[in-house]
Amino acid sequence: MSKLPNAPLQEVSAQLKWHLKQEDFENYGFLAGDYYAQIKNSYEKRTNLIPDGVPFQYVANNPTHKFNKKEGEFPFIVIGPGIVAINVDDENYFWEEFINEIEFSFNPAFELIPKLSDFHHIHLSLEYIDFFEFDFKQKNILDFLGNSMHTNINKDFIKQAKINSIDLNFSYNDDELGYVKFSYSKGKIKGKSEGLIFRTSAISGVHPSEITKSIQWFNKAHNRCSYLFKEMTKGKLYESFS
Repeated sequence: MSKLPNAPLQEVSAQLKWHLKQEDFENYGFLAGDYYAQIKNSYEKRTNLIPDGVPFQYVANNPTHKFNKKEGEFPFIVIGPGIVAINVDDENYFWEEFINEIEFSFNPAFELIPKLSDFHHIHLSLEYIDFFEFDFKQKNILDFLGNSMHTNINKDFIKQAKINSIDLNFSYNDDELGYVKFSYSKGKIKGKSEGLIFRTSAISGVHPSEITKSIQWFNKAHNRCSYLFKEMTKGKLYESFS
């Protein structure tokens, strides 16, 4: 997404996932330490996200350790059996910088994971989280989606016009990326008033476990998500971000 002064962007997350076999879990005791040794010059703050002694098979595909440049601030990296991810907030988000951070944070995985698991293929995802303040009691969310986000939803089976909440997911296949997903849900973010949380995600299918091709995928995913967001919000809503 382009850097706009009033952008609704809250957070961006890039993820790499791989498959684990039951016999792989015993290999992961030193992953966090070996990974930290390669990133500590930039991400020196580390946090254990699970209690000591929890078997790794109970936290598969979930982060077990977190690494920050500064305590409690973005960007941060998480790692665990089956996953490496990096997150950044709007204040620190510039794509040209973030793609470099993605490569930096994922590179060690391509060196370390083949020694621990079958790393024949991987799965990638890029997610943008946006937030629009919205009063569900005073306004009609379907009107907002139709008038501002080019998403028209009709419900002819019930007369009640006002909707108290919303939780919608849409996805479609994408020949280059795998598939793209949109979701709308009612919620709160970072202590703000209640509103609409909107997520735009690109998710790969089976992807080659090569760092160069992975970075190419993330650049394509960024371009596609940026284009779709601009198309969905074009008009007065997008103009309000400037």
